[in-house]
Amino acid sequence: MKLTHWIPALAILTLGACSTDEAPSEAAIKAGQAAIEAAREEAVKYAPDELTKLETVLKNAQDKFQKKEFTAALTDARELAAKAQEMAKAASARKDELTRTWEDINLGLPGELERIGAHFENLGPSLPNGLDQAKLAEIKATFAGLGQQLQEARQAAQSGEIPKAVDMGSAARAKAVEIAQAIGVTEAQ
Repeated sequence: MKLTHWIPALAILTLGACSTDEAPSEAAIKAGQAAIEAAREEAVKYAPDELTKLETVLKNAQDKFQKKEFTAALTDARELAAKAQEMAKAASARKDELTRTWEDINLGLPGELERIGAHFENLGPSLPNGLDQAKLAEIKATFAGLGQQLQEARQAAQSGEIPKAVDMGSAARAKAVEIAQAIGVTEAQ
C-alpha cells in the first residue's frame, strides 16, 4: 500500500480516538465543576489560593474542550473533582484552626485588657522608665480603642467571618502586649 493511502486512514483513526475522549472529557469537566462549586463557599474564605488554581485548571479544560481538543481537556479535567475534595478538606482544616485561634483570642484578650486597665489605675506619679505624660496619654488613647476593636472582631466572628475576626483580634492582642510592656504590666499581675 502506498503512503498516500495510509494518510487518510491515519486521519480517520486519529479523529475516532479524539471523538472517543469527548464524552469522558465532558463528564470530567462537569464533575470537576460541580465539586469546585460544592466547596466554593468555604474555599473562598479558607483556601482562596487553591480555589484560584482549580478554577484556572477548569477554565483551561473548558477552553480545550471548546476547541475540540478532547484528549487534552480530559487530561486537564481528570483530577479536578479529587483536587476539589482535597481543597474542601484543606479549607475545613483551616477553618477549624482559625476557629480555635479565635476562641483563644476571644477568651484571653478580655482578661488581658482588664489587667492592663487595672494597671493604668494603679500608676502613680512616677511612671515606668521611658514613659512621660504625653506618651502615657497616647498609650491610653490607643488602649481605649482596643475594647471597640475586640467588639468588632466578635461581630465579624458572629457573621461567619472568622479570618477577619482572627486578624482583628490578633492585632488587638499584639497592641495590648505592646501597651502592657510600655506601662510595666507583668504576667503575675
